[in-house]
Amino acid sequence: MSRYTALCLLFVFTFGFAGALHAGDDLLRNGDFSRGLSGWKGDRKIAEDGDNKYVVVRLNSKDTQKFEQDDLDVKNVRAVEVKLRFRVSDDYSGRGFILRFSYAGGSTYTNVDKGLSTEWKSIGWTFENSRGLDEITFSVEVLPGDGSIEFDDFSVTPQ
Repeated sequence: MSRYTALCLLFVFTFGFAGALHAGDDLLRNGDFSRGLSGWKGDRKIAEDGDNKYVVVRLNSKDTQKFEQDDLDVKNVRAVEVKLRFRVSDDYSGRGFILRFSYAGGSTYTNVDKGLSTEWKSIGWTFENSRGLDEITFSVEVLPGDGSIEFDDFSVTPQ
């Protein structure tokens, strides 16, 4: 084997392996809230339904409620997908919520304001790491309104 071939194989193995380390790994800490609020910052409280724990955010008619996780490692990751479940209370009226990925110098987000239901609903959204970022912050921003929104089973996985 030539020295050039060996170097090429070493390069492919090293960078291919580094990307594979992230593939399928959930970057969030405690996305299912099984350990209560551990890993999360911001406006939220835990509720339980049998063995299942989930977050309840009581809406405020004037202010946005926010909870987040920071320092998510996206080095060598081209894209991440966030998945979650949510439902609104019977007395809910509001403008929905925002899923946001923030980074030094900016952010990108999607507004979830359609199809809000009192039944659990699963959604997903993909963030393209086109800037080659090393770290991002994931946040949920619940917009002003009345009632509450409940969240469960968050995951942020490399794609």
